[in-house]
Amino acid sequence: MSIASITLVVGVGVPVVVACVGWFGPERSSWPSAKTMRLWAGVIAVAAIVAAVIAPVVAILWIFLALNLTLGTRENVPFSRYPMFCRPARDIWSVQFEGDDETPVPVQALGLAPVDVNKMFAHEARVAARRGASETAARQAAARKIAALVESRRPATGPWSSAPIHIVVLDYSFDSTGKIATVRTTLDVTP
Repeated sequence: MSIASITLVVGVGVPVVVACVGWFGPERSSWPSAKTMRLWAGVIAVAAIVAAVIAPVVAILWIFLALNLTLGTRENVPFSRYPMFCRPARDIWSVQFEGDDETPVPVQALGLAPVDVNKMFAHEARVAARRGASETAARQAAARKIAALVESRRPATGPWSSAPIHIVVLDYSFDSTGKIATVRTTLDVTP
């Protein structure tokens, strides 16, 4: 085998193996320490430079991997510790606004985006949990903050100008048969 063939096999094989380790490896709680990850990032950066000199054709794979690690080892495939890339969640939640008859309230009518509402809710729940609140109490504290936000953004006219708006959390999870189960919890109601 020529040096170009060996470099090609190594240049393509190693990133593929590393990607497989990232996808099929253990849970993120048992990943190596940050110091070990920095050491691996350095080794791969040096390998990228060597590959660029020896075989420019496959160097792009090494350079991509080196850049990936250099820009951040925590949220980049294949060395990601970010849950979306490590292991999919078995449950998820979302915040929804509803009227008295469980009619969904369009969040856009209040000048909010659903993604922003979910982020605000998650942030406020984390803050309450750090202060020692239980999960239920943390969610209720977050719902109170969201209710105050909704009150401050009510439209001046229209059906949602004075009607009560319920802050509802929908918890989605897989049951034992693999079907999605939904649990609705009303946490707060605007005045």
